[in-house]
Amino acid sequence: MTCFASGLLMPEGPIAQPDGGLILVEVLGGRLSRLGPDGARTTMADLGGGPNGAAIGPDGRIYVCNNGGFGTMTLPDGGLLPIEAPLDTPPGMIQVVDPASGAFETLYASTEATPFWGPNDLVFDAEGGFWFTDFGRDRGAARMRGALYYARTDGSEIRLAAGPLDGPNGVGLSPDGRTLYVALTYEAHLLRYRLSAPGVIDKSASPSPDGHSIVGRAGPGQYLDSLAVDSAGRICCASPGKGAILIFPPEGGTPEQIEDKWKSYRVQYFSTLGDKTMTPEPQGDGSVAMSIGPISTIAEGMRLCTTLGVDGSTCTVKPAKSAR
Repeated sequence: MTCFASGLLMPEGPIAQPDGGLILVEVLGGRLSRLGPDGARTTMADLGGGPNGAAIGPDGRIYVCNNGGFGTMTLPDGGLLPIEAPLDTPPGMIQVVDPASGAFETLYASTEATPFWGPNDLVFDAEGGFWFTDFGRDRGAARMRGALYYARTDGSEIRLAAGPLDGPNGVGLSPDGRTLYVALTYEAHLLRYRLSAPGVIDKSASPSPDGHSIVGRAGPGQYLDSLAVDSAGRICCASPGKGAILIFPPEGGTPEQIEDKWKSYRVQYFSTLGDKTMTPEPQGDGSVAMSIGPISTIAEGMRLCTTLGVDGSTCTVKPAKSAR
């Protein structure tokens, strides 16, 4: 494991750059950041709220799912832990950033027609539109459930595609663009939606009302978080809980799991709140690039920052082998 950068405030949504650097969001920092090839950080845009996912659109701008922000708890070691957002926190939004100037604007805000709470992750299709998940939000004893949306980059269209869903998180497309995958964090189900046209779910492909079928699920004590689809169509999901990368076959079934050596690093991927702590981006050489959130105190008295020394780090991990 090679640690690439440290001191980041809950990094998410890494976008690999040609020079070997990364662009990512810092959820608790409220900003879009650039990491140079040496890991040095610079701020591209102070977005406010809780930028949660990012992707480069067909126009070269950076599209950001902003969840509106979390509350925070300061830990004894000075680290920050995300907690439920205060009740007066406004809903999140979809923002667009000019990478050259850092200027940004809100492309879509929550409305009565599209009442999203916490935009989480997004993926662009070949037509230039994008799918995004709304994770929802806890508000005291009530849970505002989330949904799946489809939108256009020019601001002309946004619509509810499926929902309500409980904690939809990572979202990705198959290599041919005809199947959409959505990870449900709390249920630990990976959903499959067949598409009949850009932005259109084929509801005849499944007996479920919204057209989904279940590809597979995580095991006991595991959850599902961000995902990425590799060139073979396998769906690679980050799994908070026991800590793992779960690799689901596109035809469905039991996922493979990164080999047992990862058990020693399980604290990296714990999140007591179900918040994202790792985003996998499969690379062409067989490695997996990930951003890891700064969860310091996890479980069984283990501390990420002292045990592994990667508090708030972005790491590149090259597994030797995956084992069932």
